[in-house]
Amino acid sequence: MSLDGARAQAPSEDAAQGALARRMFVTRVVRVAVIALFVIGFALALYVGPVAITPGQALAVLVDALGFDGSRIAAAGSVERTVLLALRLPRALAAALVGAALAASGAALQGLFRNPLADPQLIGVTSGAAVGAALAIVLGATVLSLFGSALLVEFSVSLAAFLGALLTCAAVYKLATISGRPSVTHMLLAGIALAAFGGATVGFLQYLADDVELRDLSLWLLGDVGRASWRSLPWLAISVLPAVWALHRLGAELDVSVLGDAAA
Repeated sequence: MSLDGARAQAPSEDAAQGALARRMFVTRVVRVAVIALFVIGFALALYVGPVAITPGQALAVLVDALGFDGSRIAAAGSVERTVLLALRLPRALAAALVGAALAASGAALQGLFRNPLADPQLIGVTSGAAVGAALAIVLGATVLSLFGSALLVEFSVSLAAFLGALLTCAAVYKLATISGRPSVTHMLLAGIALAAFGGATVGFLQYLADDVELRDLSLWLLGDVGRASWRSLPWLAISVLPAVWALHRLGAELDVSVLGDAAA
C-alpha cells in the first residue's frame, strides 16, 4: 500500500471508531434513561390512586414489610398498608413482568422478521391469545364448573390465552412450512390470515357475552392487571422469567438473523 493510501485509510478508521464510540455512549444513556423511567413508573404505581399514599408512607410500609422499623420514616395506618401490600404492589409487579415479556417477545420477533416494527400481532399470536381468553370469559364458567377445581377456575383465562397463542404459533408454523423448511414470507401471510380470523371470532364472542362478561373481556383486551394478586405472581414469574432468560441467551443468533438467511 502506498503512503497516500495509508493516510487516506487512517482517517476513515478513526471516523468509524468515533462513530462506534458515540453509538455506545448513546446506548448507555438510553439504558440509564429506561431504567430511571421504570423506577419512576413503579414508584408512581405504588402511591398514586384513589387512596392517597405519600412516598414516605409507601417507603415506610415497604420497610415494615421487610422486617425493619418504618415508623421513623413516616406514619402509615392500616388502610395504607392494606392498599399498598394487598393491591398496588402485586399489580405493579405483575405489570413489570408483563412488560418484560412484551419487550422480550417484541425484540425477538423484530430480529426474526428483520423488521423494527414487528410485534406479536404480526403473526397472529395476540389474536390467538385474545380468542382463548374470550372463550374462557364467555363460555368457560359453564365448562369449568364441571371440573370443580377452584385453581383451574381462577387461572382459566390465563391458561386459555396461553393455549390460544400456542396453537396459533403452531398453526402459523405449519402453514408456513414448505418442503420441511419454514418461510418467513409465508409465515407473515399465515399470521395475517389467522389474525383476521381471530379478530372476527373475538367480535362474535363479544356479541354473545352479557354485560359482565363484556366488561371483563374489554378490560382484558385493554391489558388489565387489576386482578393480580400474590397468589398469581409466582405463576407469572415462572412463565415469564425463564422465557426472557432464554431469549437473552439467543440474542446473538437473533442479531445474526437480521443480516438475512444467506448471511446467517
